[in-house]
Amino acid sequence: MLAGPGAFLLALVSMAATPVWLPEGSAGVDNVVLPVILAPLIWVIAFVYTCLEERLPRCAAILTSGIGVQAMILIGQIVI
Repeated sequence: MLAGPGAFLLALVSMAATPVWLPEGSAGVDNVVLPVILAPLIWVIAFVYTCLEERLPRCAAILTSGIGVQAMILIGQIVI
């Protein structure tokens, strides 16, 4: 349960929050294109980590904190 949905949720929230903290770049599309490219990479890293981690409470805490930090960035951007 943690490996599939948890890793996918982390990748999805990270993809949504990346344009907030990533600068635009010279063409103005870097903050739109890079999250789309990085989302599968974030998902793979989170998925493999959850499969290889022996202590599941630690793994759940790390994924939850990653989701929480990115969600707080999104909420802060929406509110402000």
